[in-house]
Amino acid sequence: MTEALPGTVLERGRVVPGAPLTDVRTGDRVSAWNLRGRRAVVIAFLHAGCSKCEAFLTDLEGHTEEIVTAGGQLLVVEDGSVTRWLGEGAELPLVLVVDRDGAAWRSYPAAGHDFPDPAEVTATLWHLATMCPECGVPTPEWLE
Repeated sequence: MTEALPGTVLERGRVVPGAPLTDVRTGDRVSAWNLRGRRAVVIAFLHAGCSKCEAFLTDLEGHTEEIVTAGGQLLVVEDGSVTRWLGEGAELPLVLVVDRDGAAWRSYPAAGHDFPDPAEVTATLWHLATMCPECGVPTPEWLE
């Protein structure tokens, strides 16, 4: 059994829950399952009405073009779905990267609002985009 990704009960490589999440920016309900085989997903679980979370979101949205170019999609969640997805006691805010097969890949807990650099999140997407399912691409230490 592998360890859970930091701040979650999700194990790397395990398919995430199928429960849809509502993107607070658009109101769209999105399921990572619906994106399987097409796109990786960056899910930002943020606090509603938090100025620090809003500032991070603005910074992250400034990297939308890079996220999309790397084969990803951004989903921003601030509702009660967090527990269903991340488990009891999840550390929020948190950024989760799900690969195009719907499996949890990397988490960035941001307790104290110490958010990851959006370029690091994008680098994770690029790593996922270049992985060869037959031969595999070694995971750099900084992604583990």
